[in-house]
Amino acid sequence: MKKLKIILLIIVLLIIFPIGFNKLFKTDYSSLSENNKQILSEYDKFYANNPNLWNNYDLNKKTIVVLDKNFMGDLFIINPQKEIRSLFATRIKLPDSYKI
Repeated sequence: MKKLKIILLIIVLLIIFPIGFNKLFKTDYSSLSENNKQILSEYDKFYANNPNLWNNYDLNKKTIVVLDKNFMGDLFIINPQKEIRSLFATRIKLPDSYKI
């Protein structure tokens, strides 16, 4: 019975720790990894140029999903159509110069 409690405690900690870390520490652009900063910077440059990829295709009105494929990588949703209310989601404060 004691082993079961220890195993359950470990599982709970493995679930709670990443959620807490995401909610408390990864909320500002400066706290992101260099790779994630580069991803957001490149998309901002792409967005700022406002290319006409297709007729009537406005990037400002489209939701874009960006995935970091590293182990335990991050997923970014840019321009969501409605507010995302999830325990796993965190709004990131981007620099004022960013257009996205």
